[in-house]
Amino acid sequence: FVPRDPSLTTPEEAKHKEEVVGLTGKSLSVIPPKATGAVSFQWRGFNRTAIAMNNQDVPIPEGAPVSILDIVGATLVVESVRGN
Repeated sequence: FVPRDPSLTTPEEAKHKEEVVGLTGKSLSVIPPKATGAVSFQWRGFNRTAIAMNNQDVPIPEGAPVSILDIVGATLVVESVRGN
């Protein structure tokens, strides 16, 4: 048995998609174009971590601010915040 990390994106966030989409987070790793990596964001007063798909054709650097565009299953769809 491996305990589940309660900070990971869950169906709870997906049920509240309208609260999560539009939030800004931070890339925890380099996210290659059209590939996945890790991001963190604040939701309901807690720091959350999630797997995120880069929606762009360019990599998102580690530590870069990202905008959450959508949630597909338990995966966030993100892009770099404009100007970064």
